[in-house]
Amino acid sequence: MLPVIVYGCETWYLTLRGESGLRLFENWTSRPHNEDPYDLHCSLNIIRVIKLRRMRWAEHVAGMGEMRYA
Repeated sequence: MLPVIVYGCETWYLTLRGESGLRLFENWTSRPHNEDPYDLHCSLNIIRVIKLRRMRWAEHVAGMGEMRYA
């Protein structure tokens, strides 16, 4: 489900409100409802995934050189 949610995230303009919405969605979908709500260390952090993908895309574009257009 994660690839569908973060598709194209490299170009998103993500505000704090958007981040909190993604966290709410992540918490709602990623944990079974009978687990401890304070045990969040086992789930993926969707905001971290988005930021890592953005950094990877920026490195890719920076390595393209001046003669290629992104």
